[in-house]
Amino acid sequence: MRNPWYYGWGVHFIPGGMLYNASGLSAVELRLTDGRVVRIGSAKPETLAAALPQRASNEAEPLESRAPLGLLVAVPLIIAPVLVLVVFLIRMGMQPPAVRVTADSFTVSNGPYSNTVPFRRIRTATLDGQIPRVRGKTNGFAAGDTLRGSFRVDTWGSARLYVNLNHPPFVVVRTEDGFVAVNFADPQRTRELYAEIRQGLDRSR
Repeated sequence: MRNPWYYGWGVHFIPGGMLYNASGLSAVELRLTDGRVVRIGSAKPETLAAALPQRASNEAEPLESRAPLGLLVAVPLIIAPVLVLVVFLIRMGMQPPAVRVTADSFTVSNGPYSNTVPFRRIRTATLDGQIPRVRGKTNGFAAGDTLRGSFRVDTWGSARLYVNLNHPPFVVVRTEDGFVAVNFADPQRTRELYAEIRQGLDRSR
């Protein structure tokens, strides 16, 4: 199966059942005998799908009697590592972004998401009290007001966000390629980052 992008990561309800997804859009969907659906995100869905009938074919009973037992054994074995990975990714995503400012650029990262922005490519850098409405993620992490990665934002288009929406202000950097927004739970730390970026811009011009 291919999950819609808005299904996102984590463990949550979907129409008819549950989704267990650590990353990506590919998944294997299991339809249980009681009508429920279990969808498991996987980087190798073909391998995962092939393993289930192979396990069932090793049993001597008819397929109708084998399937529930096979699922009872296979599903926990598949879901357990996915859940561990999901918990790890959620915990990583909730951490504050790591920011490093050098003489000619600044880098912001969180888990698998990272941006390095040379000062020479920055058009504007501002400290804003709010950002435009976030429409949805294209490749990112979202948990409540915590956003990490690529998102669609009103008036900005595609943007890279490393923000907590309920903790303004925001350092907003407009580059030749789009927007990057960063902030921290501590507003003073956000203001200090903005001052560092402004100093870097002044030195580079």
